[in-house]
Order: sequence, then C-alpha cells, then structure tokens
Amino acid sequence: MNKIIKHNWQCFIIMLFLFIALLPDNSPAQEISSNEYQLRRLKLLGLMDDSSAVVLKTADAKLRNGDVTYRYRQESNCFYLTGLNETNSYLMLVPKGVEVGREKIKILFFKPDVKNDRLLNDGSSVLNSSKFILTLKSILPGLNKIYTASGDVQFVHDWLNDRMLFVERDNKKYFEAKNHGVKIKNISTIINQLREIKSEAEIASIQKAINITKDGIVSAIKICKPGCWEYQLRAAIEGEMLMQGSDYPGFPSIIGSGENSLVLHYDKDNRQMQNGDVVVMDVGAEYGGYSADITRTIPVSGKFTEAQKKIYSLVLDAQKQAIDIIKPGISIYDLDKKVLEVFAKAGMDSFLPHGVSHPLGLDVHDVASNDTLKAGMVITIEPGLYFPADAKNVGAEFRGFGVRIEDDILITTDGHKILTGNVPKEIADVEALFLNDKE
Repeated sequence: MNKIIKHNWQCFIIMLFLFIALLPDNSPAQEISSNEYQLRRLKLLGLMDDSSAVVLKTADAKLRNGDVTYRYRQESNCFYLTGLNETNSYLMLVPKGVEVGREKIKILFFKPDVKNDRLLNDGSSVLNSSKFILTLKSILPGLNKIYTASGDVQFVHDWLNDRMLFVERDNKKYFEAKNHGVKIKNISTIINQLREIKSEAEIASIQKAINITKDGIVSAIKICKPGCWEYQLRAAIEGEMLMQGSDYPGFPSIIGSGENSLVLHYDKDNRQMQNGDVVVMDVGAEYGGYSADITRTIPVSGKFTEAQKKIYSLVLDAQKQAIDIIKPGISIYDLDKKVLEVFAKAGMDSFLPHGVSHPLGLDVHDVASNDTLKAGMVITIEPGLYFPADAKNVGAEFRGFGVRIEDDILITTDGHKILTGNVPKEIADVEALFLNDKE
C-alpha cells in the first residue's frame, strides 16, 4: 500500500509541474530601474553643450469625443527619460545648470502635485509645474538651441476655409522670433542614437510583449474556422493581452481575411471568414511601454490550399534568407534587397509593395539614428506577397489573397537572435495548431 501511495504521489508531483509549465508566463518583465532612467538622462547631457537645453512636456490626455478621453499613453521620448505616466509634467536638462536654492542643478522635473522644491538623491530637483515657464525664461540667456519633441498636433486642416494650419512650424517660428538667437531643434537628432540600442531591461519588456502576443495568436487559431468573424479573432488576441497584463495593443490590430488580406493596414475587422480564405494577423501587445510586432498568416479552414502553400513557402524562404544575413553593419536596405532577390527569381518581386523591416521599441515603428544595424537594436523582418483579384502575370489560383510573415529580431555582437522563435510559422506547425485543437 505504501508503495502505491508513494507512486501516486510522485505521479501527482510530475503532473503538477507539467501543468505549471504549460501555463502562460504571467510573471512581470524586468522593470526598468530609476538608476537606468537617470543613466539615460546623463548620457543625453553628455551629448549636449552648455549652449543647449532639452525641454520636454508629458503628453496631454487625448480627447475621444465629448468629454471622454482615450486611455493615457505617454510621449515616447519623455517616457524613455523619465518613466513618468502622467500629464502636466515637464523635464528640463540644462548642461550649464540652473540655480535651485544654493545648488546648481542640471536635471529638473516639474510636477503639479509638488508643494515644495525637493533635491533628489541623484542630484536632480523636483519643482511644481507652475514654476516651469519662469525657469525656462531664466535659462534662455546664453542658449542657442533647445531640443524638444514634436507636438501631438503638427498641422490641422481648417476644412471650413480649406487651408492647412501648421501648428508646430508656427509655434517654432513664434518662439524663435521672440527669443532671438535661440533655435528649436527636434530631440530626435540627439536621442535616437540612445533609444535605438536596447538595454537588458528593455529587451526583457519586448520579450514579455512577444510572449503575450504569441499566446494571443494561439488563442485566435483555436477559435478560427469558416463562419467566424474577423473581430472574433481580434477579441481572442486582445483579450489574451489584457489577461496577461499588457497595457494595450502597441498599434491597432490588423485582422484581414480573404480580399482584406491584401490591405496592409486593414482595421475594420467586420468580414465573416469563408472556407478557403487565409487571414493575415498583424498584432502586437505593449508591455511596460514596449511593443511586439508579429504577423502570422493562417488558413481559415485549418489547411492551406496548394496555391497558398506555394506563396507562403516563398514568403517564408525570403524571410529566412533575410534573417540569415542580419548582423551589425548591414543596412535595412540590404534586407529589402535580399527579399526582392528571392521574389525576383520566382517572378513575383512586383507584388511586394512595402519595406521588409523597421526598428521596434517604445514605438512600433521605433527610432534609429541611421539605416545601419547595430548590436542592441531590435528590428522586424516582414516580407509579404499580395495578389489583387485582377493581378496580371500570375496564375488565377494566386489571385485574391495576400501572405505576410513577421518576426522580431535582436541584433547581437556576432549576429542576431530571433525573439519570436516561439511563435509557430512553419506550415506543418501552423496546421498542427488547428488539428490539436480539434482533437
């Protein structure tokens, strides 16, 4: 009897560990520390001279309609330097320093809830937001440039008078006319070289976003079948994002089936899927401010047709060949060129209407200082082929659908690492997900 109890207990322990291993990874990603934010600010100061300053304002709440606002999302440069997720606050970096009490401070925060000026342990200072304008005026003498981020609204169409109002340009002209000798510069000219290289904590956040997105894609496949609606796949994907602590999607989810798979940024999600369709799912969770960006094309019926297999295999081969050449020193143009070479051999290079790569990070189309890949960057690889119903020079069996496959890649010192390697994309693996769900 004791042997039977011991055996059953061992089996229970094994099954428990297997069950835990199959659960979604709901552990939080490595949080970005206050020390890392401070290091970023110091690095940016190191790229500036005493005749310059950085002045940033946190994003305003975006109005949806009436008095209803969208869920808040911080301006990416401000978030990169502060980690703040609130409105009505400012950051000022001043290499020559600002007198605060008896101290000369180079890093100043302005927040609406601060009652008394405070000197922080890292040598920065926090003041009430009401002191921002006065402080800004005090630093202008001796400056010849101020770096700031682009405004939320760069231009507005005055539809009643049919004219364009260039808000950002006019604001810049007004400031420079009032403060002779001081030029407004976009912060991208100095901060992009910092933002493009991801720290371990940033990579961990991107990986967490990827893992959540992967589970969302699998959830969508589990419910996908003829008669299902595009919005139901979106609900499965974004529901998984919410369940696992994603802040929100990093961009509007693209769920395009049938002829909608030809639309690069399709966002209606209102088509009922039919037997024989493919559906392109271009989706990405945002976690800790950092976005994933993954595209998978799946057969609605669970099995690709022979024509769909041929196109899918060609796109996958082009993607693999592009990934193989990724290393520091090559350019995004080189990746475009490699994919087009593969498609050209099949006579299908004219059916790729977009670039195949972009940086990934705080913005889904993240910043970079130039076109050259560097260790620490994260990029996407997303070739695709799209055949309109009236496409010329292609067989009738290929017309009326598109295929795109997208993965997220970390550039390493000696090559690359595929961060989305856990998301199935081989034909057999994709079809197996449908079969496993039916069993």
